[in-house]
Parts: sequence; C-alpha cells; structure tokens
Amino acid sequence: MATALDVTAGSLARHNHEECNQKDMIDPPKLIRKLSYLMLITCIVCDIAPKAYGLPSYARQTGQRCAACHVGGNWPQLTPWGRFFKLAGYAAGKSFVDREGFQYAPVGGLLRTGVTWAAQPTNSQGQTVIAHNGNPELYDAFGELGT
Repeated sequence: MATALDVTAGSLARHNHEECNQKDMIDPPKLIRKLSYLMLITCIVCDIAPKAYGLPSYARQTGQRCAACHVGGNWPQLTPWGRFFKLAGYAAGKSFVDREGFQYAPVGGLLRTGVTWAAQPTNSQGQTVIAHNGNPELYDAFGELGT
C-alpha cells in the first residue's frame, strides 16, 4: 500500500492505492468536451437572442434627440447641454436661479458608515487589533454642487 510520502518511481508511474478512488478524479478529455459543449450552447443562445436597443426615454420626455445630450448620439460622453441636464437632476426647463431666487439646489452627497464587531478585538499578545470595536464609524463623506 502506497502512502502520501511514498515518492518512489513505481508509486509515481501508476496511481492505484486503496485510499484513492479513481472515479472521483477528473478526466481531462471529458472536462474539455463538456466545456466545449457549454461554449457552443452559450454561442447559440447569444446568437438566437433578440437584439437589444437603447430606450430613449429622456429623448421622449424632453422632445430632444439623443444627440442633444450625447456626443454623436452615443453614450457615455455628454455634450455641455447633456452635462447641464444631468446636474440639473434630469429636468429641463427651469434654471437653478431665476428672478424669484433659488428654485432648487442641484446637490448630491454620499456618506459611508459602518460598524465593525469582533468577539475578541485583541491579538494573542493583548495588542488592540480593532480600535473601534462595536462603535459606529464614518468611512467616507462626499458632496457635490452643480451650477
């Protein structure tokens, strides 16, 4: 009976000891054949699937053509009007400031917070690994203003 540490020439030439079941080993030709079938089926499904088209919902909403906001009518690059439209909250028609004063403020913000909890916040030498164990923590704050 061969063991895991037996690396003689005879044990490497043929792998047939009792602890190892040959049925559990992966057969490379079968694996390649299965992957080939999977790739073929994926290609057929992608070819049969209907074509996807963009939905110009903002163009219908505003009455503008896609090229009014997008360079060449394609995304993601925006024209100056497209950048204004985006920063104005995807609303066209009203200005940020008019004769009556501020109508709305195109601002955005993001706060990322979190709590880390560990049953043992110190390592084996007693040094603190997690300083704010169980306490809320502010990770990131971000704000923007569009004019």
